Amino acid sequence: MSDFQIQPLTPETIAAAAMLFEKQLAEHGIGRSQEELASPLTTLLAEPEHGFVLLAVARQNPIGAAYAARILSLEHGGWMGWLDELYVVPAWRNRGVGSALLEATI
Repeated sequence: MSDFQIQPLTPETIAAAAMLFEKQLAEHGIGRSQEELASPLTTLLAEPEHGFVLLAVARQNPIGAAYAARILSLEHGGWMGWLDELYVVPAWRNRGVGSALLEATI
């Protein structure tokens, strides 16, 4: 049995997802606040046709997140999915969290 669970984004977990994505973007030198990130996350819940977010949670603490976007692609001739973001907090890396998020996204 794993030490974490994968769960979909809910209104109650928007702040946790925003915090994780803020950390991820900061690692890449991109400054986005949790407040800025909460808005598109809220939109995803209201308009799920645009994609979805999954969270990895251990003992009620968010430890990772994945965002899959739904994109209308000319190259592929229609709708496709795109893994836009995948993040795992450093203390949980190399423990299967990223792989579990990817598998659940697929």
